[in-house]
Amino acid sequence: MKRLQYKLTFNTPAFLGNAQQEGQWRTPPIKALLRHWWRMVHAPKVDFDVNRLREAEALRFGSASDHNDRKSLRSPIRLRLGPAWSKGKLDRKEWPKGFASVHTGAGKGVRSDVYLGFGPVLPGNRGNRKALGTQDTAVLTLICPDEYEPEILQALQLIQWFGALGSRSRNGWGSVTLTPHDGTPPLEPLSREAPLLQRITRPLDQCLQQEWAHAIGLDAGAGEERPLIWRTRPCKDWQETVETLADALHQVRSAAKGHKTDFDGHPVGALHLLGYPAGTNGSPWDLPVRDRNLRLASPLRFKVLKEGNQFRGIILHTPSRPPEKGFLEALRDDQIAKWFRTPENLKESWDTIHKALDAHHERIA
Repeated sequence: MKRLQYKLTFNTPAFLGNAQQEGQWRTPPIKALLRHWWRMVHAPKVDFDVNRLREAEALRFGSASDHNDRKSLRSPIRLRLGPAWSKGKLDRKEWPKGFASVHTGAGKGVRSDVYLGFGPVLPGNRGNRKALGTQDTAVLTLICPDEYEPEILQALQLIQWFGALGSRSRNGWGSVTLTPHDGTPPLEPLSREAPLLQRITRPLDQCLQQEWAHAIGLDAGAGEERPLIWRTRPCKDWQETVETLADALHQVRSAAKGHKTDFDGHPVGALHLLGYPAGTNGSPWDLPVRDRNLRLASPLRFKVLKEGNQFRGIILHTPSRPPEKGFLEALRDDQIAKWFRTPENLKESWDTIHKALDAHHERIA
């Protein structure tokens, strides 16, 4: 058995919830994050076959089954946090002030931390959920069989580059930093030439053939295929980085709204690929659906990285097509469902979004 140990800290506050929705260190979301990035590491080895991937995942992370022909499996991978599962102390009274606003065209705009974190973060900090702050630390110990260590280390490397925990983690909240501890091998800085990154990238059109996030996309530009990973300008602290990422999200959504097709008064287009619902209740972007609770997560992910004494936002795209079950089958309009099933529509929509990102941010070097 191999033993890996890391000091775990956050570059942005983390809204990890216990049963009372209080910020608290917990191992289940960490293991779920490890599983997510492990899938991306292992997917090419099974030729992106979901069934084979699930079998391999069950051997490593365990599975529960009520079927007579399947046995429940216990995970041989063990995680432990120490010295204690303490609670976060960052509440609404201690929440930083002075965030710049995102100018959405409505009134004075929306404060950037609210724009990226609405729900856990509310206007006026009313009812803000308690969070683990950037000063909170824990030691993560991970024990795994020797044969699984290489893939686990690669998944941990991806967490270091792109991983975040808790509510609104896709928008950069709970951005994780892993500092090797007690003889554990070091992790690499993010680089376009990193061999691991090259192994988990795939052309955009191939990514859009799958219904799940299995790779980071590549697109063709300037005569070469480039990873769909952008970085913001350097920032002095995490608050400024949040402001920069909030501006990036607004720029992307504004560009996406301009790429649409009208179906009997229902605009359908790039905005819906950034997540659904695509607006507030009663928005013109609402689709005719059978389930008002229908959800589609955005495949764009934000991360806040610390580089020396500075911070930088990372934006990455893990492309996939909208799933049949859970989304397309819930649409009432067959013409709208057909739009989402057409690869050309998806690619043109994402090209619009990528151009908006290229206009304001640089690809990783």
